[in-house]
Amino acid sequence: MGVVYRAQDTRNGSTVALKVLLRELVKPEQLERFRREVMGLEGVTHPNLVRVLALNLGPPCP
Repeated sequence: MGVVYRAQDTRNGSTVALKVLLRELVKPEQLERFRREVMGLEGVTHPNLVRVLALNLGPPCP
């Protein structure tokens, strides 16, 4: 479904996880479910949950 990379936030230099969904492997309904889950996590703070920093549903990466 996707790939997770270790990345660096350019705003503050912190280490983050960057998840890239592979559109050719994801059905439209799965993409919508992922989007809803991310939107539901915005503003939620809990030690056992990841913190969502951003969501980009732009064009596919090369």
